[in-house]
Amino acid sequence: MHIFDYDRTFESLLSPEIIALIAEIHEYKGRQDYLLNAKDEVLDALVEVSREKSVMSSNRIDGVSTPEYRIRDLFDEDAEPRNENEQAICAYRKCFTHVLANYGTMQPTPDSIRALHGKLFARLPSGAGACAKQAASGSHRRFRRDYDIMHGMLSALLICSLAFAESKALAVQICLDRAGCSCNTIDGQWGAKSQRALEAYCSARRIKTPPSPEAAYDALFAGSGNIFRIATVTPADIAAITPMPSSPAEKARLPRMGYGSVLEMFAERGHLSRRAMERMNPGVDWARVSPGLKLVIPAFPSMEEELSVWPKDRANAPKRPEAALVKVSLSRFEITAYDAHGRLLALFPCSIAQNKAKLPRHGELRITDVIANPNYTYTPDHAPRGGKAKRYVFPEGPRCPVGVAWLGLSLPGYGIHGTPRPESIGSAESHGCFRLSNWNAARLYALCRPGVKVVVEK
Repeated sequence: MHIFDYDRTFESLLSPEIIALIAEIHEYKGRQDYLLNAKDEVLDALVEVSREKSVMSSNRIDGVSTPEYRIRDLFDEDAEPRNENEQAICAYRKCFTHVLANYGTMQPTPDSIRALHGKLFARLPSGAGACAKQAASGSHRRFRRDYDIMHGMLSALLICSLAFAESKALAVQICLDRAGCSCNTIDGQWGAKSQRALEAYCSARRIKTPPSPEAAYDALFAGSGNIFRIATVTPADIAAITPMPSSPAEKARLPRMGYGSVLEMFAERGHLSRRAMERMNPGVDWARVSPGLKLVIPAFPSMEEELSVWPKDRANAPKRPEAALVKVSLSRFEITAYDAHGRLLALFPCSIAQNKAKLPRHGELRITDVIANPNYTYTPDHAPRGGKAKRYVFPEGPRCPVGVAWLGLSLPGYGIHGTPRPESIGSAESHGCFRLSNWNAARLYALCRPGVKVVVEK
């Protein structure tokens, strides 16, 4: 049999073009009842052709071959295979027939793969029984590989099975974010933040803003290549999950304020809302994730990479442009960064102070310090009667109240920082500082150095 790097092969197929094509097929799903009634003979013929071609292609990949006329013969349930190659073809045919009959209810679970392996090994030559037992116990390497592949493929197909317009909106959000124009959390839903990101992207390039995300995809991003990647859950990821206590004293004793779940962790790595992360990865039991699980997420540089930019003269430091000006718009709830020539480097949605009295006055400030993975000093709003409020120092981490990065401002007590709640960004809800999602705070950190001018405007 041939050997393939399945992760790399599958990952190369996750391009916007392929996603858009499969999503377009989904557009015809609603018409299938009419077609079944009006064109049932044609559809039956097409199903038979697809079965033949699928069997031939799959077995060719595995180095199994037989004359084409024998493929048709072997689709007869009573056909007797003449050699080991034909036994393998009959086994695949049985699995394929099972998938056709049950595709509407199949989920990417170990039991699904075990059932397919049982059908496969039942028709294979001697020695297959041992393989079947190994598959049933979950220890067979091919079982593990097939489970990973099936889960990854169904995840990508789920993205494609969203409404056609939504899938293009998702691709545009990812492409804009990769260009520095963020809509905050990527979810495939086109709203005001996505529209603003598209307008800023087009304005910076002096091109007309397309009238819709579908038009934007076709005009600007259809050739973007792979925008997704396959991420693997590691033992270190599982070990980093941190149950969050409720009391300030217990939080202060934590070694690190890590993610509360694998869902949170990988949603943030993909700049996704949690709901979008769940929809991209159907069938995952998020309460029982184990190392080795494959997940589909948009491809972005890690926050750790962004936070490793300084000092910029360090050997092997990631290269990032430098911001000369940062603007904070209080009316649009956004932060923009520009280089020394006035070119837009980034646009990030932000949250501002809920209490208008705490909003800084319009005018010019400076960035005074930039800190990766800061801690946070917490002071309760109310002191015990007759006593003094006790302060607590919370450790660093993505669930720290100031997130993964802090950019201090020349107005005492004010700064730009991350947040443990990315889906809350874009509103008036902070205590006075300017909040960004953690991934955008890390990116702004990578662009700025102390001394950069910050203009607060309406």
